[in-house]
Amino acid sequence: MSESEFERLKDLLLGAERAALDAHAARLADLERERQRIAVLEQARKDLPRRLPQLLERAGQEDGPRLARALSEPVASALGGAVRKQRQAIVDALFPVIGPIIRKAIAESLRALVGDLNRALESSFTPRGLRWRFEAWRTGASYAEVVLQHTMRFRIDHLFLIERESGLVMHRESAPDLPDLDSDAISGMLTALGEFVKDSVGRTDGAGLESARVGEHLVMLLEGPRLNLAAFVRGAPPPALRESLQLRLESIHARLADPLAPIDARDSDLGLAFAEQLSLQTVDDAVRQRDGRPMTSPSRLPLAIAAGLVVALLGGLWLREWTWTRRIARLEAVLQDWPGFYLQGLDADPWDWVRVRGLVDPQAEPLRLAQAQADFRGADLVYDVKGFVSNDAEMLVRRARTLLTPPPEVQVSARAGVLSLSGTAPIAWAEDVAGRAAAIPGVVGVDASGLQPDVVGTLAARIGIPDGVALDFARRKLTVRGAASQEWIASLGAAVERLPQVRERDFSALVATERMLFDGLVARMDVLDIPFSDETEPAAAARGELDGAVVGVRRGLELATLLGRTLQVRTLGLTDEVGTEAYNRDLRERRARWLAEALRREVPDLEVEAYTPDPSVDPRAAQKRRAARVLLSLREGDTP
Repeated sequence: MSESEFERLKDLLLGAERAALDAHAARLADLERERQRIAVLEQARKDLPRRLPQLLERAGQEDGPRLARALSEPVASALGGAVRKQRQAIVDALFPVIGPIIRKAIAESLRALVGDLNRALESSFTPRGLRWRFEAWRTGASYAEVVLQHTMRFRIDHLFLIERESGLVMHRESAPDLPDLDSDAISGMLTALGEFVKDSVGRTDGAGLESARVGEHLVMLLEGPRLNLAAFVRGAPPPALRESLQLRLESIHARLADPLAPIDARDSDLGLAFAEQLSLQTVDDAVRQRDGRPMTSPSRLPLAIAAGLVVALLGGLWLREWTWTRRIARLEAVLQDWPGFYLQGLDADPWDWVRVRGLVDPQAEPLRLAQAQADFRGADLVYDVKGFVSNDAEMLVRRARTLLTPPPEVQVSARAGVLSLSGTAPIAWAEDVAGRAAAIPGVVGVDASGLQPDVVGTLAARIGIPDGVALDFARRKLTVRGAASQEWIASLGAAVERLPQVRERDFSALVATERMLFDGLVARMDVLDIPFSDETEPAAAARGELDGAVVGVRRGLELATLLGRTLQVRTLGLTDEVGTEAYNRDLRERRARWLAEALRREVPDLEVEAYTPDPSVDPRAAQKRRAARVLLSLREGDTP
């Protein structure tokens, strides 16, 4: 047994077991690959806490906005859950931060209140206070307004924006009439003074020096996360000044692109932001607009203003009433002239609602169009209407068009209840339109004298109009031009007989196409010669010409039948110049009889006449030829 035969025998005996073993081996390989994948995932899960910070940092650098969007919802959800479950722990954690903020805000409010009370008390019973009270009486303003006007006299001489960590001056603003101060010295002094206060007092809540008196200047200090603001102020500044400066310092911090990046004083955008927020004139105007108002006019001005207000109020009321009356009048005028609508009255609550009472024809245009035409606004419009049949001419026309459905060529008009119809209309429609129109509500009479029957349209609908045929109907006369089949011409005659509107007809310009074919056939047969070689002996080419003559005769019979006429067939014999006149006359007759007999053999029951006219009577007989011809014509006296 060879090796190949042995392998074949093994396949036969062990083929099924071998296949099962291969399948099990494949499953074991799949399970091994799955175990390795699970091991990799398990290892990744163990490494996740260690790698998560690095992964988040990389994601923030590569795609920070997308990471923020992805984490916002789970972080917010986790924070909300923590607040619900551990409310007290959250409050305890935020207390060290929220507490100082609240205390500081309350302290600022109390300080401002105390300042206002002190100024009021100081100015009440002093010569200055008495002077201010006299000024309030003289000007008509309240005493509080006068006190506020005088106590708000202050001036900002210098503004310094200082970086908190380094103490460097980022920006400065000074009044134009003042000498420049040493910015670095001022910054160093304020920084050292603030640190001294913090160290000496030993405050742990981050509060520092807020103001200091330096000569005639009150130095106001405002601290921020990265920048501090120092203001040198003359006079008695109101509390609104500190509030305004604090808002501007916060706005400057908001303009910082990166809260952690170093501040570059050379940045043009930051420089513009500093100059915009710290302009002395802008700060002064903002404070004065917030906390102060200009003095009122002399004592007569309040009366004038009051009188003006009264006049304006009365004028406004009059204008309002006039406007409403005018709108109502315009609406009423449009409704009164609205076709198909009878206005019974208008009920209105000015500038609230208007109820329209009346009668409306079903054929009338919607009343909302009347509202739009009147341009009525300012109140709700309610329609309380009932239906009726209007006798307006426009309504009669609309009702007639709806019920009669006239063709586009018909014009409809109405006057004094009389309905007028004009134009061209189909005969079937025109025959009963007068009776139908008389039954329309509101119609007292019908004038259809201008209505012309559409004879052409009726004939076109009944028998059709072939191409090349033109029909004209005017003054009861029908004129037809063109070419058509004899069958259509016959049907036209029969159709016209059934139309009493046609008093006269002219078909003289109407030609039957069969007659045109027949005339052409006659012309061809008049020149078709059957040649003869000797007397009545046809020439060798006569056979073909004779067949053509037979075909022509048969075609003539068909056309005559279509025309309703009788075909007249005659044969004409011809001779040449040889021979005497008597001999040639006899020869022409014999040749004519020969051709007639030949036609009778080819066309059974054909009536043929041997035609031998005198050449002086019929010029066709005078032609000099050894031949014979077939002459076709329609019998005279037949009626098509």
